Amino acid sequence: MNLSTEKIQDAICSATVTQVNMEGREIYIKNKSDDAFADILKALKLKNIPAYGKNDMRINAYIQKKK
Repeated sequence: MNLSTEKIQDAICSATVTQVNMEGREIYIKNKSDDAFADILKALKLKNIPAYGKNDMRINAYIQKKK
């Protein structure tokens, strides 16, 4: 993997989830991330963000709350 620092930053910023309230429960849905994001995770031996699910400690790091 040969990525510039700008490409790495863009890939990490592309990894987001959407928080949805369904019937009083918070559900998280993974948004489409840059293809390089998966390569970065693999190089760091980290698991990918789940496609959807309930509150997950890994997901909390990716949520960008609206101000």
